[in-house]
Amino acid sequence: PFPATIIVGGRLRQQLFDYVQAHPEGRTRAQILHHLYADDPNGGPASFNVVQVMIWRINCILREQKAMMYIAGRMGGFNDQYKLHYGVRK
Repeated sequence: PFPATIIVGGRLRQQLFDYVQAHPEGRTRAQILHHLYADDPNGGPASFNVVQVMIWRINCILREQKAMMYIAGRMGGFNDQYKLHYGVRK
């Protein structure tokens, strides 16, 4: 029902989406940051809030594309667990 590749725009946003999609058990914010910024000589952004912002933007794009999926997390600080969910967000 979905195209093989969902395009969510921007290199980092696409990497984040693809990473979460490839791990249905979920990924923590720390794991996501490590995946996105492992090659960054400065270690990535100072604020880990960047993950929430990227996820919000990804979800907006998915909604615009009428994709029946979204990323949501169980909040717990730095160890938030983010997963890709199928269906319409309530």
